[in-house]
Amino acid sequence: MATDLEEGGIDLAAMTSLMRHEVANPVAVIGNSSYFIKNRLSAKVPADEKAAALLGGMESAIREATANLKSIRPELGLKPAIAKAMELDSSLKALEKSLASLKIRVEGRPPVDEKVAKHLNIIGMEITRAYGILEAIDFYFKLKSLSPQPADLDAFLEEILSSHPFPDGVKVKKSLQSKAKASMDGPLLARALKGLLENCCEALASVGTVTVSSRTEKGQAVIEIQDSGPGFSPEALAKAFTPFFTTRERKLGMGLAITRKIVALHKGKALAVKSSGGALVRICLPAPGVAGAGVPAA
Repeated sequence: MATDLEEGGIDLAAMTSLMRHEVANPVAVIGNSSYFIKNRLSAKVPADEKAAALLGGMESAIREATANLKSIRPELGLKPAIAKAMELDSSLKALEKSLASLKIRVEGRPPVDEKVAKHLNIIGMEITRAYGILEAIDFYFKLKSLSPQPADLDAFLEEILSSHPFPDGVKVKKSLQSKAKASMDGPLLARALKGLLENCCEALASVGTVTVSSRTEKGQAVIEIQDSGPGFSPEALAKAFTPFFTTRERKLGMGLAITRKIVALHKGKALAVKSSGGALVRICLPAPGVAGAGVPAA
């Protein structure tokens, strides 16, 4: 029996390769920074044996993570590949422990080498990045069901907009007129919508306008979120919701894929729409009690 991913026309072998590539990126950066620190500290006289031992522990964790990544092959299959990727958690914990001790050692022996301190911070950021990648992958592939409750859609959107940390340079316009009651999993749908708002702010480089509207159309509640940025490229328009697709440097490309999956579990649709006024994402949700409910909105 085909999986939901196969039914969606996604190349599972390609997805496995992309997943490995994304997880490998922060591990490679950590390795490079660790190597720099080792060379930098080994040139000092007298040598710091304690720091060298901590770096040795870090290098061991990097080797373990690298070996794990090499075992993630397209022919392995997606589920075993995901399980292998999740095993990186133990390597990251070991790296975190070594990093914390190494920072204390370096900062406790002034004068602090600024270049070493810089690369220690890079390692910390890349560990956090790796954890984020694993969390997004785990969340996406484990997400199978909802805990829906009836709610006022417009009030729900109002709450999300009022609590979202928009940059000072981003103006928010809203037109919430669906007057719809929808069956929704509040925390999951909030995650999907907040992800779209974050995308808008990034596309605007923190300056511009985000427009959020709601209405009922053909028996469904329709939410539209649009920014005043450059909009979707033809390629992005076609691949926007594909896992691991991104046009932004150092981004995983799982945000819109997660949004689509959450909306699909609500028996709705998420669409990237061509627009002259910036990137536009339309979400259509069933709205019981609305005339014509159950007919997909265009």
